[in-house]
Amino acid sequence: MNFRGKTAAIIGGGGGIGRELALALAQEGVRLVIGDVDEGAAKETAGLAGSEVHATICDLGEDASVNAFADFAFQTLGKVDLLFNHAGVSVGGLLEQIPSEDWNWMLNVNLTGLGRSVSAFVPRMTEQGGGWIINTSSGLGLFHDMPFGGPYIATKAGIVAYSRALATYVRNRGIGVSVFCPDATATNFMTAGRLTGIPKEILAAGMSADKIQTAKQAADVLMEGLRAEKFLISAVPETSEKLLAMAKADLAPESDAFDEHGQSKIVVSKGGLRVPLAKRDEALALFREFADITQGHYGCQFYDITISASDPEQLVIFEVWDSKAALDAHAAAPGAMDLIMKLFALGASDFGVQEIH
Repeated sequence: MNFRGKTAAIIGGGGGIGRELALALAQEGVRLVIGDVDEGAAKETAGLAGSEVHATICDLGEDASVNAFADFAFQTLGKVDLLFNHAGVSVGGLLEQIPSEDWNWMLNVNLTGLGRSVSAFVPRMTEQGGGWIINTSSGLGLFHDMPFGGPYIATKAGIVAYSRALATYVRNRGIGVSVFCPDATATNFMTAGRLTGIPKEILAAGMSADKIQTAKQAADVLMEGLRAEKFLISAVPETSEKLLAMAKADLAPESDAFDEHGQSKIVVSKGGLRVPLAKRDEALALFREFADITQGHYGCQFYDITISASDPEQLVIFEVWDSKAALDAHAAAPGAMDLIMKLFALGASDFGVQEIH
């Protein structure tokens, strides 16, 4: 795909990957309309991207807002060659505690929102002779290994499935379709969502810093995928190999982390947190009680905690698991989140986990 001379509408371009995408497209000579539920952020993106970029509000969760955005895009640009359905929201936490209203809020934006956008744009794209639609899913839409993110994962997997159906539906209208699956990215997206029963710090702590992409890196992957006119554009390393392993294992939960021999990779991780010295012994007692329970968890080879030799307030957790799925199951086991909440109540901070093998 050659971007020069094209037009594009981005829903969800106010920040993060959407903003970096707008900047990249503008550099390629694409005329743009940016929509975002935060109109100020959309206008800020437009200001950064250049004079050929316009902005307005767009709430993917509202029929009237999406229709008005489509009207604005076609009136401003004359045609829309590229439509990016990039906006989304997240819901997660303890799965049995998540209220229906949170489910419905997210489904309305992440999935029904795609239907709104298709209704608003596809007839006019057909009339103009074609175009390209890019729906943003997530790496979690392909690889479902974050138990606390179950609702979010369900919608992101749904976006992949919907995009495949849409690609067939519009093929004879001259419209192409891509689905974009960014990996964990350094934006505030996940922590800005709705969480039930767990503190937001837990999500960030579970991601190794060296595995988190920047928003620009993710946008660059999307641009390269569009140049090649790919359907699946994934920023997750070794996507094809992981999908093949999952298929061979009949989608077993740990199969996206198999090694080259088709076996689950052993996970060795080191974690830790800081606890005020006055509360350290109480925290250690809680941890040691939990360690005894953890030894009986599925796939646990070793779990222990000690005090850092160089910092008496730093508690160090060392654990070995049969697979990533076993580690994820442990994190979601009864008592695990209760322990974390009790530790936070004692003043714990700087909680983090790093996979070392």
